Amino acid sequence: LTGRIKFDVMHGHWVVPNGPVSAIVARLRRLPLVISLHGSDIFLAEQSRLLGAVARWCFRSASAITAPSEDLRQRAIRLGAPPSRSYLVPYGVDPSQFTRIENAGPQLRAELGLPADSLVVFSIGRMVYKKGFEYLIRAVPAVLREHPTAKIVLAGGGDLEPRLISLVKQLGVENSVVMPGWVSRDKLPLYFSGCDLFVLPSVVDQQGNVDGLPNTLLEAMASARPVVATDVAGIPLAVKDGDNGLLVPEKQPGELSSAINLLLRAPELRLQYGEAGRSRVERELNWQTTARTFISLFSQARGRRKRGRASKEAGVAAE
Repeated sequence: LTGRIKFDVMHGHWVVPNGPVSAIVARLRRLPLVISLHGSDIFLAEQSRLLGAVARWCFRSASAITAPSEDLRQRAIRLGAPPSRSYLVPYGVDPSQFTRIENAGPQLRAELGLPADSLVVFSIGRMVYKKGFEYLIRAVPAVLREHPTAKIVLAGGGDLEPRLISLVKQLGVENSVVMPGWVSRDKLPLYFSGCDLFVLPSVVDQQGNVDGLPNTLLEAMASARPVVATDVAGIPLAVKDGDNGLLVPEKQPGELSSAINLLLRAPELRLQYGEAGRSRVERELNWQTTARTFISLFSQARGRRKRGRASKEAGVAAE
């Protein structure tokens, strides 16, 4: 394909495993290379000397390296990414797809068979350790002591689902934790817009793996939902504590339940935080802003490559 069509830039996603292929093709076609990191690639490179060396070679070939969080950018720099060519480019969300839906609250409660007056706390994701769902479940008893009719809707699936179901039973909160499984993409806007509060309890796992900037966080903000989240990785880039949500330390069910309870008893504050989150999405954390940033980086990379070629040709001519 790159031989038949004239491209201006090669854009590789995930430095491992896609980086080496992108770098080789970019070199063969004499194209500038931009590499975008996503989290799991850096984690793998940190765990293996071989993969770390592969990542460093790719970084040396790249005109620009992008990361969705400052944490990920710094980890890439420690692996060998040049700081001057490493850029923070947050993910975005489509504010027209995820937005306020009229009467979403009653619709969601009807969808899930919940009482009309239930306070709904929503969380969603792949059920793996780094998502931190265990700590949200452990926070539920303290939430129920203050808000006995609250419902925690935990959507998704994965390896830890049986263990999480067991923990729910062990804590005796089966009547308050709803686990609907995976929610179809077309229904997600209803879940985000219809809940009272979104919780993102991400943690750094035992091996150092952590989310970058989860899409679900941005989708909740675009839906004008207040957020309680942990203060890890790229999350503080989107959630400003006391502005559009509350940040708490990771792996602390007590801190998590206190923040949830604070917002559940303060509807005016939930509205204020939700509107502030929506405003941030409209101003900054949307795909149009992300696209403009990438276009600028592509143009810079192309210009840098042209200047490099001109310098080499001038050197050859001088000889």
